[in-house]
Amino acid sequence: MKQQRSQGLQHRQSALSVASGISFTASQQTLAMQMHLTALNAKSEPETELAAEFARLFSGEPVEAIEFAFCKWRETSQFFPAISDLRVLIKRWRTERREGEKHEVEQAEKAAIERARREGKLVSFAECMQKLREQLKSIPEPEHERRERAFRLRVRQRSTAITMRRAIARSKASHESLFNMFPTI
Repeated sequence: MKQQRSQGLQHRQSALSVASGISFTASQQTLAMQMHLTALNAKSEPETELAAEFARLFSGEPVEAIEFAFCKWRETSQFFPAISDLRVLIKRWRTERREGEKHEVEQAEKAAIERARREGKLVSFAECMQKLREQLKSIPEPEHERRERAFRLRVRQRSTAITMRRAIARSKASHESLFNMFPTI
């Protein structure tokens, strides 16, 4: 009994085919699906070795990162991406995600501060400074600081008085020299 072979077309096994009976992680499944969609978009399929390399390098990435990278690639290119292209896009996804999380934290902090301020649990910097000034005014000046301040005031007054006397003396001397230069007629 000879088995007859079908002379019809057979489905070609591609590098993106998924073997049945094997369990894949969510990232691996997403990677396979996105590679398939990108291959359809590019109208070409990667070689088996390249597909295996993609799986090895990117199967540990978050599902969202893989979807982002392939979707952004398909939006801007009609060709199948290189590994370096996807690395750049995944890095961009991480940066945008980190900035988004940072922005959300800042917004939450800002809302919490405003809520606390409305409830009277938080005061502004200007209000804190005003309360500190009021407290400082109510505290008596220490004796040693009072004495030092009074001493500095006396020194400044005497210095000013000496400077004024010298200026007056110079003024008188210059007036006398003028009178001596021009005798009265």
